[in-house]
Amino acid sequence: MNRLAAAAVLCILSFNQLAFADFKLRQKVAVDGQPLYDRTVWVKGARDRSLMQFGGGDPSMEAFMPAPIAEIRQCDLRQNIRVNERAKKYLIMPFFDSTTKPLPSVAPTSKIQIVQGGTVSLTYDVKDTGERKQMFGFPARHLIIKTIMESSQDSCQGAGYLNMLQDGWYVMLMPETANCSVPMNRGKAGAEVCRDKTIMNGVVRDPGMMLEGTQKMFDAKGNLQITMNYETLDVSNSPLDISLFEAPIGFAEVNSEQSLSSGPNINNMSGILNDPGGRPGKAVKGKKAVGIDFFSGSVSKLNQQDLRQFLADRVSANGQEGLLINSQTEAASGAFANIIGVEVRGAKESGAAKIGGLFGKVTGDSSASKLGTSEAEVVVTLYDKDGKTVIATGTAKEKVDGKADAAVRAAITKALASVLPRLN
Repeated sequence: MNRLAAAAVLCILSFNQLAFADFKLRQKVAVDGQPLYDRTVWVKGARDRSLMQFGGGDPSMEAFMPAPIAEIRQCDLRQNIRVNERAKKYLIMPFFDSTTKPLPSVAPTSKIQIVQGGTVSLTYDVKDTGERKQMFGFPARHLIIKTIMESSQDSCQGAGYLNMLQDGWYVMLMPETANCSVPMNRGKAGAEVCRDKTIMNGVVRDPGMMLEGTQKMFDAKGNLQITMNYETLDVSNSPLDISLFEAPIGFAEVNSEQSLSSGPNINNMSGILNDPGGRPGKAVKGKKAVGIDFFSGSVSKLNQQDLRQFLADRVSANGQEGLLINSQTEAASGAFANIIGVEVRGAKESGAAKIGGLFGKVTGDSSASKLGTSEAEVVVTLYDKDGKTVIATGTAKEKVDGKADAAVRAAITKALASVLPRLN
């Protein structure tokens, strides 16, 4: 996309626009009346930080979600920083259009190549109802915004359609210093940056941030697919510490999204696979090492690394030490008391989930990718230390609100009920 298109998408769709030098905002977002996530945004000068916590405070929902990632945007340095506080890792992502961008100290795993995508058509229309009111001490405008986006089959994200109607109260909060656009380049593969041609229809204006209202999505036939409700809980302008907007001290810098999401590497955890006597197969403090093997089946569209780490966390919560297997050599080493494998027999997403996926990829708003419903069927198999002898199996099929990964997590959790008690 060109710079105008990128600015338009960010301003219109992602709601990432938050006029104070420092302020903090808290929101609740629900989908079809059900809590989806709580969002907190901090802004200081030319920088902002946002954090989304899914599940609406419901532990049973949060159990199926990956670790929340804090997004730091540094307009002054022309870069983003993604922070996984649970794993104590961070990833620096320079803006692609910056000729003076600071490079991450961790070298990328491969050279980035620019590839030409297809066409993205964006139509934008704003209606000001003329209604006004005060919200948290700010003058708010009642706006109705209609956005239609359609991408061609050869575009960076493939064929897609988005029809969105936003009806709510908007406030201009984001200071100009922090109101920078991020070029919307997306990779078709991990080492590629894809750029589409964008066709703009309508006059693009920054509406500000919606503090209260609804956002509805429709399919190509005009049928309502999703209704999102936004509610702002608090807006404050107390001074904020600059450390909130920098890479955290003591965290490890990584070079990819996969590394940011994954747990500790088994090769870097000295002592975990051996007891004080040096005998393999026993974790520290009496915990037994359980290896999580690579998944099989319908896994091409899943984030397998995140899902394996999720399974490892469930095993650790059971009192063992869940560790990711990185190679067949490790699996055959005999260092694990047990090995767990997962076969994904099916993972399907509804049309609404696919719309949400397109919306999330185009805007960079990770919340959108959780929309709609998905279902998955898995078989979890517990093996002996040789990785061949079957001790127990568990099969489960689950349907949840969200993307396919969330359905797989739910199915794994259910299938584990008949597997965990059989751990050696």
